[in-house]
Amino acid sequence: MNCDSARTEIIAYLKNELEAGKRKRIEEHFAQCPECRKELEQARRLLTWTEAASDEAVVKRVEEIIDNAIASGASDIHFESQRDDALIVRHRVDGVLHEVARFDSPQRVGVLARVKMLADLSVADTSLPQDGRIRWKFRDRDFDLRTSCLPYVYGEGIVIRILDK
Repeated sequence: MNCDSARTEIIAYLKNELEAGKRKRIEEHFAQCPECRKELEQARRLLTWTEAASDEAVVKRVEEIIDNAIASGASDIHFESQRDDALIVRHRVDGVLHEVARFDSPQRVGVLARVKMLADLSVADTSLPQDGRIRWKFRDRDFDLRTSCLPYVYGEGIVIRILDK
């Protein structure tokens, strides 16, 4: 097996969708090729984040956070990674940050990935700043959510600026 064919089969390999013979050949290739092993780990991480962001509970919770922020008149939503691998969510109302939610480590990954997916940002890139936007509809009104992702000391942080169109 060569690198190109191994790369095309990475996702099927991770999802256990390969027949036994093909799986054995790709594992032998990964054992010999450090570049493909590196790509395998990146794909594994990306698949984990994507699945976590697509979890129904995470999708619903992120929608609730955004809707509640708009309903309360917040100007910003802050998603802040913490030392204990938790994620704190705060709304800025009248210049004051109010904590509205806290997620533990497994949920943190899904929430951050979900916001990044909504803003059409790279889920896999956590070490560089990124900017995006989300178009949001709430109570028959359109909102523009400007999204900034930044690497934090304890992980990644996201700030959403809420703009009423």
